[in-house]
Amino acid sequence: PPPPAPPPSPPAPPNPPPAPPPPPGCNGLVVYWDNFQVPPGTTGAVPDGWYSMNWRNMSIVNTTDPQLLQSGYSYAAQSQPNVAFNFEGRPVTLTHNTPGTRFSVGGFYATAAWREGLVLSVTGFAGGVQTATATATLSSIRTQFFAVTMQNVDTVTLSATGGVQNPAYVYGTRQFILDDFCVNPLAGGARMAPVQSGPITLKPNTHSGLF
Repeated sequence: PPPPAPPPSPPAPPNPPPAPPPPPGCNGLVVYWDNFQVPPGTTGAVPDGWYSMNWRNMSIVNTTDPQLLQSGYSYAAQSQPNVAFNFEGRPVTLTHNTPGTRFSVGGFYATAAWREGLVLSVTGFAGGVQTATATATLSSIRTQFFAVTMQNVDTVTLSATGGVQNPAYVYGTRQFILDDFCVNPLAGGARMAPVQSGPITLKPNTHSGLF
């Protein structure tokens, strides 16, 4: 009798989803948060060294978390599913993980989590001297690209003020949400280390810091 037919070949793995386009005017690296595995109901601090930067008071959350359906988080993700936010509404400080090394920020997508008309202020410093500042008024029902440019800085701070709680939302914390953050290394200066590919387990915060 003829030999049995060989078993069918396993199906080819699906192609990974294409990377989203970089933000307008970004000539450096786009910081994505989507490698991190964030279980629903939890958040985790952005680890030091992510894209060679330190992100004080910045945490990550999965926008598919059911508790965030009635919030600006529903509108914030440019690349799915994770976004970053200022933990408990605190100011964020961004530095290179080699102290004193300078870099440039080339813009990012920003959304207000709970308050309509939240004012986001971004300030750049070099050697302890303020060199640039910019503000944007954020919506809690749509995201926007904040074309802020901070050149040749060693520290950038982000803080939120004002706004009115969206009546459709339960909370009123002054929180901003960031996605697809553009960091430009300087020619001959700051170099951004390669980022680990594949899923990364994120150590959860002791509490979410969302509200």
